Amino acid sequence: MLILLLGGMFVYPVSTGISRLLKMPKPDPSNRLAILVTWIALTIPLGIPLVFMATSGSGQNLFFPAFAVLVGAHWLPFAYVYAMRSFVVLAIILVLAGILFGFVFPQCFAACGFVTGGVLLLFAILHFFIVRSER
Repeated sequence: MLILLLGGMFVYPVSTGISRLLKMPKPDPSNRLAILVTWIALTIPLGIPLVFMATSGSGQNLFFPAFAVLVGAHWLPFAYVYAMRSFVVLAIILVLAGILFGFVFPQCFAACGFVTGGVLLLFAILHFFIVRSER
């Protein structure tokens, strides 16, 4: 869980650095949705204690599935902000993975973390090429 916390803390600074290295355009300062993206991004670190409290004790095997649902739900507003339906697909896949590993395969709860990471990596690559093709 410490890795999840530390990794979550460095996602934004690392992605900002990579965006600068790739010379991605900065958001338009007149776009007021930029602050919305910041608040949406804060749902994950603020959700860590909530998920931890909900899964502590006898529900520890639900930590990764619960977090997959939280991360999946957090991607839904990005579909509106960036006008990309692929974020809806990403959200649905992550929420379904969390439900599947939480209720159908609870004995494989750690696999949910790997599946979630793999899906996020796949969509990161997909979105990279989508954005590059729009330039």
